[in-house]
Amino acid sequence: MPQKIYKLTIRDFAKLFGADQKLIPKECGDLIDKFDFRYRKINQSERDQIILSVLRRLDSGELSKSGKKNKIRWERGWSENLEDFTKNNYDISRLVPLYLKPNQPMRFCGDYIMPLDSRFEVNWYTIFRIWFFSEYLKDSSFIYEFGCGTGYNLPILAKLYPEKKLHGLDWVEASRDIVNKLAKRYNWNMEGRLFDMFSPDEKLIIKDNGAILTMDALEQLGENYKIFLDYLLKKFPLICAHMEPLVELYDQDNLFDYLAIKFHKKRGYLGNFLTSLKKMESENKIRIIKIKKVALGNLYHDAYCFVVWRPNPRI
Repeated sequence: MPQKIYKLTIRDFAKLFGADQKLIPKECGDLIDKFDFRYRKINQSERDQIILSVLRRLDSGELSKSGKKNKIRWERGWSENLEDFTKNNYDISRLVPLYLKPNQPMRFCGDYIMPLDSRFEVNWYTIFRIWFFSEYLKDSSFIYEFGCGTGYNLPILAKLYPEKKLHGLDWVEASRDIVNKLAKRYNWNMEGRLFDMFSPDEKLIIKDNGAILTMDALEQLGENYKIFLDYLLKKFPLICAHMEPLVELYDQDNLFDYLAIKFHKKRGYLGNFLTSLKKMESENKIRIIKIKKVALGNLYHDAYCFVVWRPNPRI
């Protein structure tokens, strides 16, 4: 008997975003219609095998740990992207991070699914970013993306907001070079700069009406995120938008979530960031605008969760 095929609709996207379907940008709706978001549900036998493969991976000793000591790995990875990008006539599709892997089961609403299209996650991520940037960065005049990696997010920002000055910041030289090549090749209003979130540069000026953006970048700070968080608070940005794996949003009594917690801790990803933000809010230092557990992720965890906040006015 043929398996039933399902498809993500604009209603599903709105629910995943925690947004009003009527307020989803038309560009997102057009792309949802254009891309193939069909999938099938995983049966019990397949689910058992997926869980077994995840557990084996966790026990393999092959997973690298986040942190300052891991810089060499990122230098190598982003240098590969830079070389590929340059060799292929500055083709933006070459900037897709290598961790966006095709042809794998994905996490969706508490279970696993198998996409029919190999570009399912890449296409999902494109739509998510258009919505996320449109929703939370529109009122800013300057956007600072910390941990910008391959620069993959900046072309979307440049097309959405050609009038805004974009800053791509990363601790790897190849990342800075990619951003500056994008600016030169496409005449975009952006610049790359070296910046180490483990040791923030106090000389960097966050201009008035500047927005802060991180996209699975704070995860690399592990438990050492407080220095950067304090740095952001001192810089008094207009808004801070973070798409990150947020460990506090998982349910420890749920097997599906527990596997993601195990992966999160094995990789040494972002510590109790939400807990720190909530404490700062209780001290009247900031206002949290939105926290959302986005119930879609790769094979291992939910990397598209987000939190948005802003500093309270200075007295």
